[in-house]
Amino acid sequence: GGEVKEDKEEAVEEAAEEMIPGLTIPVARVKRMMRNNPDKKKNFSKEAVQCVAAGMELFLADFAKNVYQFTVDKKRKTLAIADVAECVRLVPRFEFLDGPGIIPDVSDRQKKPRVQAAPPPSVAHANDIQRSLAAAQAQAAAEAAAAEAAAQAQAQAQAQAQAQAAGGGEAADAPTQAGEGGAAGGQEGAQKEG
Repeated sequence: GGEVKEDKEEAVEEAAEEMIPGLTIPVARVKRMMRNNPDKKKNFSKEAVQCVAAGMELFLADFAKNVYQFTVDKKRKTLAIADVAECVRLVPRFEFLDGPGIIPDVSDRQKKPRVQAAPPPSVAHANDIQRSLAAAQAQAAAEAAAAEAAAQAQAQAQAQAQAQAAGGGEAADAPTQAGEGGAAGGQEGAQKEG
């Protein structure tokens, strides 16, 4: 019961404190961070929280400008964690941030070459695969049709050779007169003539 009432009161306080002119950092979050400090008391005046929030904004603005300067000095447009680490290491007033667990160690990252991962398959990639597959199927069908036509031509040539061997020179012309009837049509034409 009492815990729910405190949560409701805190939510009302947070909503009211969020709208302090001139601050962009939410005051309620600053207050929550202050309450999470185990060494300090849990209740803070509104003015104290506002002062801490204003100080945080000033600190972060100064820190961001310094880090950005390291980025500009390296002639880059994108701020990297290496710039943050370098600023903490080289600017004396930010040395207190240099400690375990605050800024990740980036010295190993800079030495290792980056391996670029393969891009995830996209819709365009899938369409390319479908087009390639369709082209391969069409080519296979064309090759099969060409092989079948070659087999028919070979069978027709064999039929003509057999007709010539059996009936002499007249039988050789018979398949061409009968049309493309194949070996059977050529033999029928040869029998009609003979």
